[in-house]
Amino acid sequence: MGLVYLLFQTFFITREYQGNNRRIPVVLFLFVCLGTVGQVLVPQLHVSWLCVAFSIALYYIYYCDLMHQIDGLTGLLNRRAYEYHIRRFRGGGGAAVVLFDVDDFKSINDRYGHPFGDYCLTTVSVCIRRAFFKIGLCFRIGGDEFCVLARKTDQAAVQKAYEKFLREIELMRRTESRLPMVSIGYSFADASSKGISVAVFEADQNMYQFKRKRKEAVPQ
Repeated sequence: MGLVYLLFQTFFITREYQGNNRRIPVVLFLFVCLGTVGQVLVPQLHVSWLCVAFSIALYYIYYCDLMHQIDGLTGLLNRRAYEYHIRRFRGGGGAAVVLFDVDDFKSINDRYGHPFGDYCLTTVSVCIRRAFFKIGLCFRIGGDEFCVLARKTDQAAVQKAYEKFLREIELMRRTESRLPMVSIGYSFADASSKGISVAVFEADQNMYQFKRKRKEAVPQ
């Protein structure tokens, strides 16, 4: 029962933090079950606890690797995980890339202090998760920079999440007027000519175009 509980808790954690390799805890669980069944059938083997100890050691390595992929402040995947998944996406196939940048974040830290700056980052990360969690992997890739990578290339789905994110941020800013605006841009990679690196570059350009247009629209 303890192993079953651990298995389900691991699934919950990997889902919550968008971890990969969910098959590993299943394999370890089955390995323990196999050792236990083997000892029941052949009592002279004495392999049950050996399998348990071996599985716990491997599980600890797996759990540590999972935690090393998580950003400690926001709970999103970190830069290490981003680099890993970018390499996987370079293998080909369609993908969507969404980039985020908190506007004038340095001035927020300077004016209100770093604790409020941390609050801004966690608030932005909550909005990203609410809008994009179901369609892609959510990362904090820099100080005030975030990214979503998705295998889905359905522009309607990405646009819907994009609009939901903007609504979520606006709702948060109504509650806390000091929260900064967030610029966002996205692009798509395809299976033929445009790879993930080009899509990242285009998303970055679209994000800064979004930022420029909004600043131009604000009366000086």
